[in-house]
Amino acid sequence: MKHILLSVFILLTYNIKSQDIELIHSISSNQTYYIPLENDEILTIHLNFYSPGVIDYKELPFFLVSGWYELEANIKKNLVGIYRPSNNLVLFVPEDSTPTHIDCIDDTGLNIDTTKYLERFYFPLNDNVERIKNAIWSNGDKETLINTIDFDKKNVCHKIVIRGGDWWHHVNPSLDITDFVISPFGNNDIFLEDYNINIHSSNLDSLGNLHLLFFITNEYVVPSSLSSGGYYYLMLDKYQSITRSNYLETYNQGKYMSYFDDTFRHPTKKRFLIIADWSDSQVIGSFFIDNSRIEIENEW
Repeated sequence: MKHILLSVFILLTYNIKSQDIELIHSISSNQTYYIPLENDEILTIHLNFYSPGVIDYKELPFFLVSGWYELEANIKKNLVGIYRPSNNLVLFVPEDSTPTHIDCIDDTGLNIDTTKYLERFYFPLNDNVERIKNAIWSNGDKETLINTIDFDKKNVCHKIVIRGGDWWHHVNPSLDITDFVISPFGNNDIFLEDYNINIHSSNLDSLGNLHLLFFITNEYVVPSSLSSGGYYYLMLDKYQSITRSNYLETYNQGKYMSYFDDTFRHPTKKRFLIIADWSDSQVIGSFFIDNSRIEIENEW
């Protein structure tokens, strides 16, 4: 899949107080769709998908959308909308052509006044029931059935950067680690709603080496046999060269998962147990995390 970095729409930042290291996870997705209409007309829809800013992974994900549509040559109308991967995509044509993004996320969640929009496109996306073959284009009192679109086919590209802290000031302000932390999951084309990463911990040792431990999951929206996750370890020397790297899978849907062993006592180490399955408490492995480094106790 060819990736073109055209727009950045997710910015997730995690702060680690001890080293003040930031992780910035940005995703771009910019796609043009062509929908044939009657009389040999072609409806062109161009969309950018971006994050609402704060993602609650306990809830079904949604992403905001901006873009435009064109029916007649050189006459484009702005679009804003909401993409819910499990349900639907709804696009609106603003009454005022100036707005190009939805900026209405607050403590109450998503709150949109739809009376300020002239037209609406509704695309069904639910594959769990009999597929609805048509989308609906509403323009005033007129409703037109149009072909739906496979919105899973997006040219998604992830970029993951770390930066910050006094340790960074004398060399580079940031470091791109995308190739490292994406590689356990294949190519850099993971759907925007699936891949999650954060900094678990960091530690600067007496030799000036920075040890970073990331926790990563790739959930495929609804957990499936393809869902997995684990810890990615990086060691950087004082010149910010990556001298060690390793990925440890500690979760694989239907096979095994890890959890914190709260019965283990140690001044610096934390112990984690691997059990065979969600419904099986049989312990099949264990590992320690100590100063952002992983030590396997029992292989699984």
